[in-house]
Amino acid sequence: MTAKRLGKIALWIAILVSSVAASAGTTSHKVRKGDTLWDLARKHGVTPKQIARANGISQDSTLPLDKVLRIPTKDSPRSSRHSKRGVASHRHHSHRAASVAKVERPLDEENEVARADTSGTDKDSLVRTALSLRGSRYVWRGVSRSGFDCSGFTRYVYHKYGITLPHSSAAQSGIGRPVSRDELRPGDLVFFHTRGRRIGHVALYVGNNRIVHAATYGKGVREDSLSSGYYNNRYRCARRVK
Repeated sequence: MTAKRLGKIALWIAILVSSVAASAGTTSHKVRKGDTLWDLARKHGVTPKQIARANGISQDSTLPLDKVLRIPTKDSPRSSRHSKRGVASHRHHSHRAASVAKVERPLDEENEVARADTSGTDKDSLVRTALSLRGSRYVWRGVSRSGFDCSGFTRYVYHKYGITLPHSSAAQSGIGRPVSRDELRPGDLVFFHTRGRRIGHVALYVGNNRIVHAATYGKGVREDSLSSGYYNNRYRCARRVK
């Protein structure tokens, strides 16, 4: 078979693959530093769940750099169905939806340092950033100075230093490497169970047996002792991200 004929066959295959992708209502995206499912979902007008399903991954997965993702388009049949359900859900939970729209966007826009490539995180600076946020209010799914939930708070602090964490305390408990309680260092993530034995809360260790975290409604971001009865009894594990 001649090289010319092989070239024609390769071109035909490329066209066929492109046509199949278009008919399936998807486009592709190569993962760059700082990308998350939430960011990509907002950009393409779909939901994180749709992207996760299209790629056979969890909504809380950390996206590997240079991985090519399939992104459902807004006019695909599956996307349309989910969009309608999403609209109904947003109407039913209007207050929560407004909070998400308000607080999630600034994560990428507030400060360009979030995009910086850091070879080693300055844990002292990270802790200072965390402490500077004390007094911020608690907002479900919040990831900005307008308000945080627990994993949104730790995600925001680490994002400032070029590290993107998933927006879930359970998912964050799988990042980095485990450290024992007596080996804790400032900047480590500390996890607690709040219902049953499942991890449901995350805080940032700041040294001297103290943690900073987005506590709950009415309390917001605050500093607490790791030895206090509530947190001491519910301590599960700790992870060192870098």
